Amino acid sequence: MFYVLPTHASIHAMTETLKGLFGAEAVTPVHSRVQSALFTRYFEEFGEYEEALHFATEEAQLAKLVHKPLKVLTPFQIVKWFFGLKRFEIGFTELVGGLFIFDEIHAYDAHTAGLIMESIKLIRDMGGRFLIMSATIPDFLFDKLTKYLDHDVTHIELDPTDKEENRLLTKPRHRIFLHDAKLEDMVEPIKKYARQRKVLVIANRVGQAQNLYRKLAGPGVYLLHSRFSHGDRNQKERKILQILRKQSAEALQILIATQVIEVSLDVSFEVLFTEVAPTDDLLQRMGRVNRYGEMEKPAEVHICLSYDADKVSAIYPQRLIQSTISAAPPSGDTVNFLQAATWLKDTYREGWPDKEENAFQEAATLCQNLVKNHLRPLRRGVEDEFFDLFQTFEVLPSARLAEYESLSAEGKLLQADNLLVPIRSGLWHKLRRDGLTNRRTDGVDVVWVKYTSDLGLVPEEPDEPGTRIL
Repeated sequence: MFYVLPTHASIHAMTETLKGLFGAEAVTPVHSRVQSALFTRYFEEFGEYEEALHFATEEAQLAKLVHKPLKVLTPFQIVKWFFGLKRFEIGFTELVGGLFIFDEIHAYDAHTAGLIMESIKLIRDMGGRFLIMSATIPDFLFDKLTKYLDHDVTHIELDPTDKEENRLLTKPRHRIFLHDAKLEDMVEPIKKYARQRKVLVIANRVGQAQNLYRKLAGPGVYLLHSRFSHGDRNQKERKILQILRKQSAEALQILIATQVIEVSLDVSFEVLFTEVAPTDDLLQRMGRVNRYGEMEKPAEVHICLSYDADKVSAIYPQRLIQSTISAAPPSGDTVNFLQAATWLKDTYREGWPDKEENAFQEAATLCQNLVKNHLRPLRRGVEDEFFDLFQTFEVLPSARLAEYESLSAEGKLLQADNLLVPIRSGLWHKLRRDGLTNRRTDGVDVVWVKYTSDLGLVPEEPDEPGTRIL
């Protein structure tokens, strides 16, 4: 059985849940950084590097084998076998006749969705069976899935004629307020609400989230985004969860985050302030507020409709944002599941914009061609093709260089690896053009920009580039 999720945080959370149901011997996480994640867990438990390394390496090696029957993984751990990576024959043997659960299927970009659906089609011919789940799947995406599964689909949804299920469909958990203002203009209202309630603030851009944190920073205020080092982000996520689950006496009044919160942490806040985004993203953000319907009244959701179009267009298609605004319920209205479904349907009435549809088709064609024409043992260069799918680089902030060198010299490579920060390829190329990167002899890129454990990587604030050979 393969339980497929989009983020490492959600993978580890689901792994622990499934271990509680089936036992640790039956379940294992699988993703590109699983050994490092396991090492961090064991190091916190044992406090001794070699012992933690031993257990992490052993478990990571077992995860690669047909050993544990239930794997929790990213879709790329399945897609990679169609690229003919090393051990793909063993990988296919494991996929044959497997049971596949794709959770949060809406969360992938068009390119990744194309790879996933083509893989689903191929695995179906290998006897695979699928459960595909989403609370916010647009009709056009559901239609694509149906097509790739040759229309052999059972659609399971809540029944409005059932008393209990109708209550779930019609009970409003949120009341939305639309503001003709920027998220940055809401600092004072956020502070006001935070005196009595736990407030979630979600920005579309990392720099925007960092600037909000600077304005709101204080006791009980946390920041979470993708440009923290692996070690810092893991620590922050664990701390936030401990506080919200009342496993820590520390306070949390405001969490400022980016899209990383949408499908990763299982958290519930009392008020949401967010910049406008496509409807499915907004609904995921709303799902982190009054998540379990635990509040007596619908939670307030404040959506800021003004935004920097030039910057946000690099993240979301403008057509979808404008459709979201046009189809939104009136400001002040409550929103239940049925109303949210209508909002989503109206937003995606025309499907993806052309750019995203083309990316979907190109990815599907790529997967088809690889299987038909290039899937054979010992084919060279295939790793480059696969890793080109990941539009991220891992870099070392100059502020962590001395610590990285010290850990590397001691042979503590996994601890050194946790100092790296993932960034998008566009940012990496910009830093390179600006002369703010140096490549070490071990292949790691040092970036000479500001980094702190509170803010993460701040590429807008250069550090003085070093002159020594790295």
